[in-house]
Amino acid sequence: MLKKSKNIIKIYYYMNKKCSKCCKIQPLNKFSKDKNKGDGLCCQCKLCDKEYYIDNHNKKIKYQQQWNINHHDEILKYQQQYYKNNKDEIKQYYKNNKDEIKQYYKNNKNKIKQYYKNNKEYIQKRNKIWQKNNPDKLKKIIRKSQSIRRGFGKPHPINKPFPNSHLHHLHINNSQDCIYIYNELHNSIYHSHKNKTSMKKINKVAFEWLCLQEIL
Repeated sequence: MLKKSKNIIKIYYYMNKKCSKCCKIQPLNKFSKDKNKGDGLCCQCKLCDKEYYIDNHNKKIKYQQQWNINHHDEILKYQQQYYKNNKDEIKQYYKNNKDEIKQYYKNNKNKIKQYYKNNKEYIQKRNKIWQKNNPDKLKKIIRKSQSIRRGFGKPHPINKPFPNSHLHHLHINNSQDCIYIYNELHNSIYHSHKNKTSMKKINKVAFEWLCLQEIL
């Protein structure tokens, strides 16, 4: 009888595990997988992990942001090397899943915007380094944007230029009307002449700024 009871206890402990935080004995499916552990499972149960994640979400975001800034060069080198080693596979993947990728961006617009807000410093630093390391590619991009702007026709500015100003094309009913606004204001909202909703947003901001200048 003692042997049987010992075996039952062993089977019970093989099928269950004690959480290191709440100290409750729970089934193995209540624990997340972790390859680094001896039994292949996390020390804390899924519920405790979830509570910890909710309580420390903002701390984790700040830590990740700072880590990305501190290890920017390492991340960039790894990404470049990975792309070189898997260039053909990556291109093929984008070709095969083009529609799914577009759909993903449509469904997760808010998440992507939030990511850019949370990692603004890191993205700006990454872009500056890319511009320094790829001057030829940057020139091609600038030339392309300039040629597109020439295709809009001769601009008709509503107001006069001023220091640190940028000429913003309104693209209203295919007209060449433009407004000189501050460069920072122009870059504050992402917009494209192909995207009507983004143009409405930037045009609204531009007209509001122009009205304030006339009042002042």
